[in-house]
Amino acid sequence: MLNFKADTPESYVIPPRGRHYTEIWDEEDGNPPGTTPRVPVPAMRQPTTNQPVVHCVPTDLRDPNLAEENLGLGPMTERVVAAVVAGNDLADAAKQEAAGKPEPFEENPQAPRVDVVDLEDKVKKELRSTMLLGEHEETAINDERKARLARVAKDRLAYGEYQNVLDEIEKSIEAAWAKRTKKHGSGGKQVLQGGVISGAGRPPVPESFKQKLSVRDRWIKQVGKTMLDRPAGEVIGTPTC
Repeated sequence: MLNFKADTPESYVIPPRGRHYTEIWDEEDGNPPGTTPRVPVPAMRQPTTNQPVVHCVPTDLRDPNLAEENLGLGPMTERVVAAVVAGNDLADAAKQEAAGKPEPFEENPQAPRVDVVDLEDKVKKELRSTMLLGEHEETAINDERKARLARVAKDRLAYGEYQNVLDEIEKSIEAAWAKRTKKHGSGGKQVLQGGVISGAGRPPVPESFKQKLSVRDRWIKQVGKTMLDRPAGEVIGTPTC
């Protein structure tokens, strides 16, 4: 098992922020500092499942709303719109905008003014009626992630238990071998026969010690092989998904 390695303190040191790029541009162009205007950073919204949909009318959405991202069609409606909008239409619109001739927006004065929140609810009801959306779609993704993590954790715990058992078996083998060495020594006995010293051979290995070795061998070949034959990332290594 790998030992835990603490992060180096330098990993959490934030370097000091340098000058703003507009000041560098002004200096390179020979202009007084502050000549180049700074573009404000928009307050980008964080997409969360619990974020409420803001009440507004879809026809009131304009480019400033898209830049600030304070208003929108709702997460479900935006996904549906993005899925059904044709790619050729987007390409044509991009070409017209690049040519300086964007297609004018024409609003139908007789079109009903639908609130975004109502539109989001209607889209969800339609998708549920066609069985394209479950009753609890907002939590289905999180539930699947939790189930995936539970399966990964179960496999990792199983490998950890296998490794713990193997460590205990090897400790018992080492203890038995140390006991044998202490009793008989590391070499064989020597006897004096006819003025010549000769070895009498090593003492026999106890059956209990052989059984421990056999248990370790079967544990590695059967249980260990089953563990290590699993795809990479399931029991050891980084999960692939």
